[in-house]
Amino acid sequence: MTADVVLIECFDEHHRVIVRERLELNNDSRTLTIGRSLHADVILDDEHAAEMHATIEITPDGTILASDLGSLNGLVVERKRHYQAENLALPSNTLQIGRTTISFRTSADSLPAEKPDHVRLARFWHKPAWIAGASGLVAVVMTIYENWLTAPNDLAVAVTTGLAWLTLFIAGWVALWALLSRIMLGSWRWLVHAAIILGVAVIFDIVLELTDLGGFVFTVPDIPGSQLLLSTIALGAVLYLHLRAASRLGMRRAALLACILPVLVFGFGQWITIRSAAQNVNAVGAFMRIYPPGLRLRTAAPPDTYFDDLADLRKTAEKKRDALPASENGGGLGLFGL
Repeated sequence: MTADVVLIECFDEHHRVIVRERLELNNDSRTLTIGRSLHADVILDDEHAAEMHATIEITPDGTILASDLGSLNGLVVERKRHYQAENLALPSNTLQIGRTTISFRTSADSLPAEKPDHVRLARFWHKPAWIAGASGLVAVVMTIYENWLTAPNDLAVAVTTGLAWLTLFIAGWVALWALLSRIMLGSWRWLVHAAIILGVAVIFDIVLELTDLGGFVFTVPDIPGSQLLLSTIALGAVLYLHLRAASRLGMRRAALLACILPVLVFGFGQWITIRSAAQNVNAVGAFMRIYPPGLRLRTAAPPDTYFDDLADLRKTAEKKRDALPASENGGGLGLFGL
């Protein structure tokens, strides 16, 4: 297939298009020059490129070959630098000269299929402003609801304080990731990072509420470490989405960091807290909310079963007390030899 037309796109180090040219080819001239000189076919505004840096030959079958013209920095193909290269094939039709990445597309290249743009719901959820706005509204409602459940003396003050702390935390978190985006990508992406933290936080809070309510309705005992697991998953999801939006990390590296950091920073600390509470006979293991009895789908246990369970709890507490060192459970001679 003859490549009669070539589209050349130049990207800066933040992967923003700075040059886009469409050039026509013929059988007599299928070679292009790239450099900073005015005599080059493709002119680069890059101080790390030579005046005449490279030549590009496009064969009739669409293959692209690059040759170095004796430059200082050479050519970078597939993250590997080549000096004095001649007729170097470009597997992905991409070449880096200096800090500029150059992409070539010929008429021999096939384009991906057109993406649908007629589903309104899809357009809604792909807009970070809509996601951030909807999640923020839900976060405000849930903050008011959770403060109302605590029955404070002054509901207005409690809600205002809660919303103020929530706003400060979200603003600081978004500003941190927006600054990282500015450094890594050259753009702030305020709405994207706001949508990420608000969306995941709202989903996490809703899941916790439903888990708590479901445990009461179906009379399911609290599973040790369930909240820790959900918190670690939520933090990992937030980090993964932020890393993907604020940097050029691939999916694997971002997922690896999102799995390691929550476990080290958050999960390990919570694990120590749980282990310490297990050695404390006065620790309360569950803080379940009390809902209307009519929501339960199972009848209450008879009194005999209730008192039998209390006896089992006493045995468990005594075992924990006996396992403690003598200095902690009151054993030993003590100060007066008692």
